[in-house]
Amino acid sequence: MPVGDYMYADQMNAAIKTAHDKKLFGQMAIYFESCESGSMFENLLKPEWGVYAMSATNSEEGSWAAYCPPSDMIDQVEMNTCLGDWFSARWMEDSDRVHPLNSETLKK
Repeated sequence: MPVGDYMYADQMNAAIKTAHDKKLFGQMAIYFESCESGSMFENLLKPEWGVYAMSATNSEEGSWAAYCPPSDMIDQVEMNTCLGDWFSARWMEDSDRVHPLNSETLKK
């Protein structure tokens, strides 16, 4: 379970704007994996900030769990939990096996 305060879209985007205004980055890629994670950026990111945001879901859908029991083994130990979500797992598997990150861009 998450610990601490919730993060809200206005807070996240205010932090991104501050970092942009202070020229703390040239371009930035952000990935969020949680249910309704698209709501963190939907109609909030400004194109001039140079931020590419990707989320596991849109603002209205849940994220589908992956690597759940009995497929949740690490070093022959069952974790008794889901270890990821389908979007992220498939993206990472594709990056590892099909389109290595050192040869494929985010746009591609």
